[in-house]
Amino acid sequence: MLSMFAHDLKNSLITVGGFLSRLISGKAGPLTEKQMNYVELMKDKLIFWPYKKGNQPSFIAML
Repeated sequence: MLSMFAHDLKNSLITVGGFLSRLISGKAGPLTEKQMNYVELMKDKLIFWPYKKGNQPSFIAML
């Protein structure tokens, strides 16, 4: 049960990170300065942002 929860959580965070990357890159269209500030704030608060699939911190791998 715990492993299913960890898997679902990790996949959701990876998806959010992908959408944020797309917004920041401008591929989804231009953002206003206010919108970019919100996106940057979300990116900064996403604790798993620097980790890609297969490169998780050890505490995630333990889940």
